Amino acid sequence: MYVNLREVHEIEGAFDLYGEMEYGDRELRQAVPLVVREAFTLARFYPVIWRRMSLGLELVALRSLVPDGGPGMDRPVRPLLVEAFPFAAAETADAQHVLMIDQTAIPAYAGLPAFTAHGEASHEMQRRINALQVFLHDRAKTRALTQTLLSHDLLDPWDVDLTIDDQRVALTGLAIVTRDPGTRWHRLREAKLDGDIDLVRLLVAHDLSLFKMQELVHQHRTARVRVIDDAASFIAQAELHL
Repeated sequence: MYVNLREVHEIEGAFDLYGEMEYGDRELRQAVPLVVREAFTLARFYPVIWRRMSLGLELVALRSLVPDGGPGMDRPVRPLLVEAFPFAAAETADAQHVLMIDQTAIPAYAGLPAFTAHGEASHEMQRRINALQVFLHDRAKTRALTQTLLSHDLLDPWDVDLTIDDQRVALTGLAIVTRDPGTRWHRLREAKLDGDIDLVRLLVAHDLSLFKMQELVHQHRTARVRVIDDAASFIAQAELHL
């Protein structure tokens, strides 16, 4: 989801920070990794599901049905990594972290300064780094819970194949918790996981969040209508000047 990461200390001179939509095209707009700590809050706004990556399944918030997100994707609460962008962290061999920054498609105009006149981190920079630190603090627990669900056959593939108006939308590599309630709770009880509060809260958040898929469909349909209307308006204006 990051394209051009560099260590922050490699950046020469001052630099500015911008809003999410000002950084250019990024997969960050479609699906964002998240941690258990934020799952229950984000479940009110996005489907909280899993996505298959090269190293295994990763818990994500699905923010759009298309890679670039499209219009109308903003919500009152955003994932921690969106709040932290363009900052990220790279793990070192001794399990420490190095602060990184993504320098992809930086706007040419001025944004919010990353440093004060005294060379200290600005309030905006510190806010973003704090969001990243909270994410990193909870990442190991999130990975462990995901592995627990996997090891007890509680995550099933979930391919999305929809036709919205005249357009097909297909998403692969996704996973959700086993939908059959009998099978699910039998496996949880068998593994003595039904008393794991963190796991149960994650499952509840996940179940509630799946109702948000309909909002993503509506968002996608509305965005397509807007694009079609804009194109028709452009053509009509052009014809008036012929």
